[in-house]
Amino acid sequence: MLAAYVIVVALMGRDLNRWIVENLQLRLDQAAANGKLQAAVAESKAVLSEIEQIYRYAPVGLCFMDTDHRFLRINEHMAEGCRPARISAAPCAKSSPILPTRS
Repeated sequence: MLAAYVIVVALMGRDLNRWIVENLQLRLDQAAANGKLQAAVAESKAVLSEIEQIYRYAPVGLCFMDTDHRFLRINEHMAEGCRPARISAAPCAKSSPILPTRS
């Protein structure tokens, strides 16, 4: 009976060691992935900040439109020629005298 107990404990110890190693490897992989994710988020924030600065300080009108030609993003210079109440609701040609109408 004692020999069977020793064998069971030895097998459990081997499985426990394997579980610990696998768990540790998983944690290390997660930490590496988390580091890459944090780097990607930081890079995205830097690019967004750069785009915001370009929109804010550009001496010309800038806008970004969707496929229905509605403004998604517009800077101050572009907005000067638009009616503010209609900037986000209507297609660009209706809210901006700068853009030609679509036929």
